Amino acid sequence: MITKPIDQWKDLPLEEFKREVFQLQRRIFGSSQQGNRKKTHRLQKLLLSSFAARCVAVQKVAEINAGRNTAGIDGEKRLTDPQKLQLANSLDVHQDILPVRRVRIPKPGKSEQRPLGIPAMKDRALQALITLALEPEWEARFTPGMHGFRKGHRAHDAIGIIRSSIQLSPKWVLDADIEKFFDRVNHKALLAKIDTFTTLEQALRRILKSGCMEGGVMSATKEGTPQGGPLSPLLANIALCGLETDLTEHFKKGTTRNARRPERMPVLVMYADDFVVLHKDRNIVNECREYISAWLVKMGLNLHPDKTRITHTLDVETGSSGFTFLGHRIQQFHTGKHAVKPAFKQVFNRISPAPEAQARVYQRIATIIDMMLRGSPDRSAARCSEEVLIPQLNKVIRGWSNYFRHCNAKHSFSRLDSLVWYKLWKALRRRHKKRGRTWTVQQFLKRPDGKWRFNCPSSRDDQEELVMHLFAETPILKHMQLRKGQLFYNGDWAYWGTRQGKYPSVPLELTRLLKRQRGKCQHCHTLFTRHDKLQVCTEWVDVGDKKKPVQRLAHLDCDFQQRSSNSAAAMPTVDAARSPVR
Repeated sequence: MITKPIDQWKDLPLEEFKREVFQLQRRIFGSSQQGNRKKTHRLQKLLLSSFAARCVAVQKVAEINAGRNTAGIDGEKRLTDPQKLQLANSLDVHQDILPVRRVRIPKPGKSEQRPLGIPAMKDRALQALITLALEPEWEARFTPGMHGFRKGHRAHDAIGIIRSSIQLSPKWVLDADIEKFFDRVNHKALLAKIDTFTTLEQALRRILKSGCMEGGVMSATKEGTPQGGPLSPLLANIALCGLETDLTEHFKKGTTRNARRPERMPVLVMYADDFVVLHKDRNIVNECREYISAWLVKMGLNLHPDKTRITHTLDVETGSSGFTFLGHRIQQFHTGKHAVKPAFKQVFNRISPAPEAQARVYQRIATIIDMMLRGSPDRSAARCSEEVLIPQLNKVIRGWSNYFRHCNAKHSFSRLDSLVWYKLWKALRRRHKKRGRTWTVQQFLKRPDGKWRFNCPSSRDDQEELVMHLFAETPILKHMQLRKGQLFYNGDWAYWGTRQGKYPSVPLELTRLLKRQRGKCQHCHTLFTRHDKLQVCTEWVDVGDKKKPVQRLAHLDCDFQQRSSNSAAAMPTVDAARSPVR
């Protein structure tokens, strides 16, 4: 590993550093899987003292993270290159920790406020460094039902497990929420659970006990992990690690209700402090609620009395069927005698964007339209042109629709398009009062091809046209569920490259081709494995009257017949089996 300091930040081989750090993380992951604590701690000490790891941690908090422009009590943000290099050289596990700056932000669609703790820049870098050391150890211990803030896991994986669970039969659901989860975690119980070596334990204790500054008033932190730092999501997952295993063991030994094992184990799906428990027997769900409440007390936590409820996915016995989880409304319905919708046992599932999520995104779009076309109500922001408005709307619309594209969102997309269209029409008519309706339509709403869409010409290029994206233009696609047993640090570059389009220590050109070809060889159409040797070839595709070279990925021993004679010289063979991910 490279440990020699370099004079200029821009001269640092950061990509090489990332590969070195990932190699060491994979070794930590393997030793943790084997239960070798001594080797795990030795490798973690090596990573914490590595110059490459310190540079990766500084780059993460100073260049990549979304909160890099938010300052702590030290007032530092947007570090210059010399400051980044100085921070990487001075980063130390034994350094003193400054108090976090308390910031309260409103929760979406609620009157409550979420307290955030913004650490100082050097403390943020230290937390990122500790996360690099602790994360692979605990990735080997986390249970399959945990999906929040984990590499390779998405919210859609949690929704997919729920869909599979209710596919064959309706279920009773414990829709639970932990009250003030990040503010009430017991420090002593959390540190005892982490059970690491002395140096790292003392650093974690200083981070947890650093205190917070709000309005010039300093207060001690006796419990909780302040949201806002890179380490907080990992500590939250560690606090809840073991709940799924203990719940399963409880029912394997027999329940207090009937002293026998139930027909099927209850399904626990967790995403940070939100989780659901599904089972077809309501008594089992009630018992799960009592067991989880008692289990959380060990960590100083308890279920939220108002947000925790038991409901059913189909029947309306409890007043309302279905539940909301991660922005999705999950519900089942009876089909009629002559129903044409696909169903199993005359029951069909509907997982769609929750009404609250639709209301939030429409409110956000309406605020952008009002501020850009009419200015802010307090006159602090002047109105902007339509050319500035369209990219802002596209960013919100694309992000929201891509998140919900894996569920039954077609009706919701069409509804939102209608609401946004009506909002835009009223705003344009209000802004251009002296113009007629026909002029407004021809200028902003009707394109040369005859389609009606909010658009305007670009001032940078006379031939370029800015067009607003529609919700309904996003295709509904099936989410590919995370394969059972797959973990991010297991080194299966073929699977993770196909799933994500990138993987540490594997060339980006290789992973992009893997994702484009869905992990299959262009010649034999079989799936790649982590032990295969691959080659990048050039295939000439007819595009009109010309031939265009397109890169393809195939096995090294496959005779790719459509290669050009000079493709081997243009694109060298890629031996993935000899890559650092091995």
